[in-house]
Amino acid sequence: MATINEYTTGKICEQLKLAFSLMDTAKGSLKGTDIGETMLANVKKMMPKKITFDKAIELIEASENYAISPRVCLAVHKDAFIGIWRNMN
Repeated sequence: MATINEYTTGKICEQLKLAFSLMDTAKGSLKGTDIGETMLANVKKMMPKKITFDKAIELIEASENYAISPRVCLAVHKDAFIGIWRNMN
């Protein structure tokens, strides 16, 4: 799972932009390639952990720091907000 530091420094957005750029310029499937395997490993590191509501409460109450921020997709895809706003109305 991504760390607070990766979110606050913008590193997670930089990594996602690089990944999208690599996928856009690839001339074929990245599956099984060194680049594809590296990207897959990095994405797996950032995957959220699924926990119960009670566990979330426990972790938040016990934490010294926590982050509340817009979704990363909004930082990477500036026009994503338009779709979210339309879905809310």
